[in-house]
Amino acid sequence: MSSLRRAWLPSVFVIMLLGLGAACQPIVLPGTPAPTCPQGTFTLKSESITGTLATKFGTITAAPVPGGSITLTNTATTWQLKANQSLTVSGTTPVGPVSGTVTINATAAGTYTSSSSTLAFSVGSVSGTASFTGTVGGNPYGGTLSLPTGDDLDGLVALHGNAAYSCGASSLSLQFSSVRFNF
Repeated sequence: MSSLRRAWLPSVFVIMLLGLGAACQPIVLPGTPAPTCPQGTFTLKSESITGTLATKFGTITAAPVPGGSITLTNTATTWQLKANQSLTVSGTTPVGPVSGTVTINATAAGTYTSSSSTLAFSVGSVSGTASFTGTVGGNPYGGTLSLPTGDDLDGLVALHGNAAYSCGASSLSLQFSSVRFNF
């Protein structure tokens, strides 16, 4: 092997290693900074509903059913949430106790402002459905409502009011007064 080849071989090897290493790193083009939290698209990992929900039919407690999906997309000042989620519900209505499952298929969007620890959400639009199957007053019942309903059920998809927030490497947590979302 010639001395020129021997001199180039280590250089080629180093360039190849640098190229492989760069392939594992994100490439940020000049003038396009990476978005900062709370900006980005986040998929729900867990949710807890810590209070009761006031609906047109009465006060209920709700708990998320495993499965389904909720995706939140934030720009610098806007948000959009898409939900396909089921909740077990129980509570009281004027005609008696209620127990069953609510399935929400909805899209909501709006704007937000941020401070160092709080996001203030405003709703611009809500569309979709909330379907119920279960019992009301001891009788089987099923039905579907169009969203918005104008009650706390909207709040599960239509982010409104203030939420304390925190960010991780690829996560976002929102704590409203009675609902916590961990994306």
